[in-house]
Amino acid sequence: MPDREPAIRRCSQRADFLLRTRSCRYPKRILAISFKVDASTNPKARVRRRCGHQLGERFDSFTFHRFALRIIQQFRLALTGQDVLAADFSVGPARIQGQSITFRDMIPLAKTIVEGSVIARNALRKHTARYSWTSSRTAPISSTASLRPVSLEPARNS
Repeated sequence: MPDREPAIRRCSQRADFLLRTRSCRYPKRILAISFKVDASTNPKARVRRRCGHQLGERFDSFTFHRFALRIIQQFRLALTGQDVLAADFSVGPARIQGQSITFRDMIPLAKTIVEGSVIARNALRKHTARYSWTSSRTAPISSTASLRPVSLEPARNS
């Protein structure tokens, strides 16, 4: 298992740089998405320690599933047909139409919302700086991780 501390430290340093140099201008935010909970909470704490509470508040760090759930909660009204959810929907072991979704439903539903709703896409684009924290899953994360610009445009089918 590769040591993730150098990658987390690098993510924190780059986020600190972007916030302090105003490369990521207010009200833009930096969004870091990770696979594991510890990898999403550690950078948030580090960024706050590095650049203070005020700038650190503009750094969001989530797991893929937590970020997907946040999109669903904010933009669930963009869902149509069998995907429509009640305001008090829950996450549970089985999908119940309109009432409950499963852990496995989160990312596909969030993707449906972002690809199908200009409002959701624009809200994400408006408030999030276009940088992403990425790493190769086959090489040590410390040698391949980077903070790079990304696009929030939907993929075009050719």
